Amino acid sequence: MVEVIVKRGMVVLLCVLIAGCAPLNFVKEGLTQAEFNRDIYQCKLDARRSGPYGNSMVGFREIVSECMIARGYYLQ
Repeated sequence: MVEVIVKRGMVVLLCVLIAGCAPLNFVKEGLTQAEFNRDIYQCKLDARRSGPYGNSMVGFREIVSECMIARGYYLQ
C-alpha cells in the first residue's frame, strides 16, 4: 500500500516538474519586440522580488504569468 502511494506521489511530482519546464508563450497584438521585452523583464523582476514564491520555479512562473496577463497578454 505504501509503495503505491509513493509511486503515485512520484508520478505527480514528475508531472509538476515537466509542466514547470514548458515554455510560456505570451501574445498581445500590436506590440514591438522591444515592448514585449520590457514587459517580460519587468514581470520577471517583480517575481524575483516577491519573496518565497519567487524562490520556486512553479511559483515564479505563476507570478510572471499573472503579471503578463494583467498587462493584457494571453497565453497561446
